[in-house]
Amino acid sequence: MSKTMKLVSLSAALVLSVGLMGGCSGKKNARTMMIEDTIQKATQAQMCCEANRDRIERLHEKNMHK
Repeated sequence: MSKTMKLVSLSAALVLSVGLMGGCSGKKNARTMMIEDTIQKATQAQMCCEANRDRIERLHEKNMHK
């Protein structure tokens, strides 16, 4: 499992645990907002890594066909 996938998984688990401990207040506290921001950044990093991997794979395939 890649580092970013681990980060996303851990962040999601943290969000769930904070949600369970925090109750149903309906208001977002600073910790929840920070966790959501972390998940968003991890997701963006994962998308970037996948795009780079796809680009490199296309370049490799292009070079193999020459």
